[in-house]
Amino acid sequence: MPLRLSAVLDATSDRYAAVTAAGSDLFYGRLRVQRESGRDDQEWQPFLSYGPTLTFSPGLTRRLDRWHDFAIGVARNLAFDGDWQRRAAAADTEGAPWVLGINASLQWRLQVPAPDSLALLVNPAVTRVVSPQWSISLETDLTRRWYDASQGKRRRDWLATPVLTVEFTPPEAWLPTGSWRGAPVIDLQLYFTRQDSNHPDARFRQYGGGPILRTGWSF
Repeated sequence: MPLRLSAVLDATSDRYAAVTAAGSDLFYGRLRVQRESGRDDQEWQPFLSYGPTLTFSPGLTRRLDRWHDFAIGVARNLAFDGDWQRRAAAADTEGAPWVLGINASLQWRLQVPAPDSLALLVNPAVTRVVSPQWSISLETDLTRRWYDASQGKRRRDWLATPVLTVEFTPPEAWLPTGSWRGAPVIDLQLYFTRQDSNHPDARFRQYGGGPILRTGWSF
């Protein structure tokens, strides 16, 4: 079937020394179905996704928020060689020296407690593949969100998060042989987040960075 199914699971724990009450534990998941013809991996590929999010106070003592995100969108990657010449259509252009990517989607969020919201998400990215083991990418997540009216007010937010990622893929010779089916990568990420809102309490800036260890499996 011309469909690709992908899933993401994530757990995050935040603690703040100055304001301990601001800490939280978050659990996130996403299931995505994307159409692929199998003949050209640079084609426009529509997708549907669903992502639940649960947020708790520190130690899972009390649930703070629950989100259900439903999205419809489209994705595309364009592959280029070292001279920025476009690669010809092919079923697999993995390993191209340069890749430009775009994801755009319309998202409907059901939130408990209210209000619900509608958002437009655009995620452009550029990736430089240096070698089979090393790659560098810069992605920017842009979100415009419209909230339903709450207590007579309508909140509107802009969110921007540029992310710089340096990724290392260990050579196969480093990995155990036999039944091993993993595809581990090690990421070093730096990011900056800024949110502007017509709601004064919803404006913030945040910086972050650090090594991230990821592992994937193919079936």
